Amino acid sequence: MPDAGSSGCGFLYDVNGSWNFGQRQFFNTRISPYLTIGAGGLTAEIKDAASTYIRSDGVKFADGTFVPSGRSILLNDGDTFLTVNYGGGIKAMNLWGPMGLRADIKGRTLPNFFGQTLTWPELTGGVTFTWGRTRRKPPVPAVRPTMNR
Repeated sequence: MPDAGSSGCGFLYDVNGSWNFGQRQFFNTRISPYLTIGAGGLTAEIKDAASTYIRSDGVKFADGTFVPSGRSILLNDGDTFLTVNYGGGIKAMNLWGPMGLRADIKGRTLPNFFGQTLTWPELTGGVTFTWGRTRRKPPVPAVRPTMNR
C-alpha cells in the first residue's frame, strides 16, 4: 500500500568520458581544463514503504489513509531512471605523486521521468589519479671520444 508520508532518497551513478585540452604548468602542477559527457541512472529508495506518491491532489485522512485524486505519480522502491550529464571543469594533476583534484559544473537531465524531462545544474569535485604513459626526459646524447693523431 502506498504511503503519502514516506520519505525517500535516490542513488545517482554514471560513467563519464572527458576530453582534456590545453595543459599548463602552474606551481609544478599540471593544470588542464576539460569537457565531459556521461550517462547513468537514478534509483529510488523509499523508506518505510514499498512506494510513495510524489505528486498527487489527494487527501490524507487522520488514520493515515491516503486517497489520490486527479493526476498522481506513484514512485516505487527501486524505480530507476536514465540520466545524462554534460559539462566541463578543470583538473590539477600530480599534486601529490599521481593524485590530483578536479572541479566541474555539469548539467544533468532525466529524459523520461514519468513522461517529463527534468534538468538541473550540479557542482562536483573529486580526486583524480594519473596513470599510464609518463613524460620522460630525453636521453642525454652520447659523447664520442675524439682521437688525437
